[in-house]
Amino acid sequence: MNRILSPQLGARLVSAAYLWLDTENRLGSYSAAGHPALLHWREGKLERIESNGVLLGVLPEPDNPVCDVDLKPGDRFLLYTDGVTEPEPTRGDPFGDTQLE
Repeated sequence: MNRILSPQLGARLVSAAYLWLDTENRLGSYSAAGHPALLHWREGKLERIESNGVLLGVLPEPDNPVCDVDLKPGDRFLLYTDGVTEPEPTRGDPFGDTQLE
């Protein structure tokens, strides 16, 4: 994705994330480039999965880490952008990570 988008970005930077779910083998793979943590809900517990590299467009060939996750029945995942947690409201406090969780 970085190779394809970098020539088109100019001075802009882009965050991205992916979650690949292989339901047949019950495995997931997650990686991000400057994106918030993946939220993983399992058996009443919430876990933040951090597997983050640099934003797209920063390096020509970044080495973004990939985190593997074993899938169990009932698992839930949430991919979201910082546009959910960081905007400043006109009144009151920002939504923030705690409210999202």
